[in-house]
Amino acid sequence: MVDQLQQAKLVLLGEMGCGKTSLVQRYVRGHYYENQVITVQHIHLIRARNSCMPRYRPSFLFPSQLTSPLRHSQSLPPRPHTQESTIGASFFTKTVPEKHVKFEIWDTAGQERYHSLAPMYYRGAAVAIVVFDITHPASFDRAKKWVTELRANVSNSGIVIALVGNKIDLEEDRQVNQEDAKSYAEESGLLYFEASAKTNVNVTEIFDAVADGLPKAAAAAAAPSGGGVQLDEPAAAPARKNACCAT
Repeated sequence: MVDQLQQAKLVLLGEMGCGKTSLVQRYVRGHYYENQVITVQHIHLIRARNSCMPRYRPSFLFPSQLTSPLRHSQSLPPRPHTQESTIGASFFTKTVPEKHVKFEIWDTAGQERYHSLAPMYYRGAAVAIVVFDITHPASFDRAKKWVTELRANVSNSGIVIALVGNKIDLEEDRQVNQEDAKSYAEESGLLYFEASAKTNVNVTEIFDAVADGLPKAAAAAAAPSGGGVQLDEPAAAPARKNACCAT
């Protein structure tokens, strides 16, 4: 029997410039772009089949091309060795057969003016990866606020949240103490990783770890709220014994 893939909605959150898009591009496509240019994202809205959540197919426009919108099937390629800043959100999928998981990944924009859109992307998420830049203390403070917001607004109490300190290739410029970040993650019940999208350190490990956390999260969410019988309850053993003896 072929194991069925578990579909899991995953959202990336964090301040602009902390490297969310670089992490997901490295994970999904194996690419890293050294330089980053500001572009405008042209988004086509597509209704997901059997879902109330909209999906977006992003294509990219440079500011000088805004007067000529792209048709549904067209997109302009990015400039070589560059990565566009996300405006709104970008959507990716990644199947991990060995984990029996298909991630539906929403990479949200970090600009404050798009903050009001965030609930649309993290609503119903099974996984959240909250990213900060180890060279930028304000991004760590913002990451804490994202965690608080998720805890307050996501109905899935079993959501798997990973806190990721990105850009460890810039260790000499570190301004966020590793022990402080790890302590915060432990106190808040978060997975914690430090990574580099540039040098491809711990990128796959992050996504593997949240995938491993999914069955436990699903079980916690499915657990009865009170008075229910647990599947692993010892009382089930005599029932099996009696049934055996009755044959």
